[in-house]
Parts: sequence; structure tokens; C-alpha cells
Amino acid sequence: MVEDEEGVREVVGRMVERLGFHVITAVDGVDAIRVLDEHDGEVTAVLLDLSMPRMGGPETVQVLRERSPELPVVLMSGYTEQDAAAKILGGTGGAVGFLQKPFLPEDLSSVLRHLSQPAIA
Repeated sequence: MVEDEEGVREVVGRMVERLGFHVITAVDGVDAIRVLDEHDGEVTAVLLDLSMPRMGGPETVQVLRERSPELPVVLMSGYTEQDAAAKILGGTGGAVGFLQKPFLPEDLSSVLRHLSQPAIA
């Protein structure tokens, strides 16, 4: 999970853990790339805040797509999904889900369940 605000990182991290997942946190995009490199092959999905210092969400999504094209990325933002896609990313940039902050544990659970279901062709 990539989130620059400590309080949000702690609350969302607890939500994810209560759903049975192990959480590795990063404070911004630069830190996220370092963590991804350190845990090569262990990361199964990324929860990514869009507005962060140093390397924000759009740049981080781009690097994640280059390094791990199949890694699911779920965007988190105080923006609406439409605003985030239009104003920040110019599209979803390969993200597979979106959570508008603040969100409920049920919302997070729904997005993560969607990630774990096999695709139907």
C-alpha cells in the first residue's frame, strides 16, 4: 500500500490485514518502487494513493506498468473516480480498481475480492 499520510496508511493497513492480507507499506512512489524491488515476486496487488510528494500516483503507475505489467493496481484518492481518471491520469493508466477516500471496509473488501476472482473470457 502506497500512502503518504501516516494515519490513513495505518487505518487502511489494518483494514487490509483484517481481510486476511499481509501489508507492506510505502510512503510515496519512490519508496513503493524500492519496496517492490525488495519484495520481488511477493507483491500481489498495489493500493496506490494518487496525490503524494516526490513521485505521485501517475508517475508511480507508469513505473509499475513498466516493471510489472500484470500487477493489479487499485487507485485511492479523495477525488472522484471520474475526476481522478480525467484530471490526474488522463485515463486509468492500467489500474484495475478505484477507491474514493474515505471508504468503508466493505468497499475495500469488494475491490480486493474482485482482484482475486479469475477472469472469464
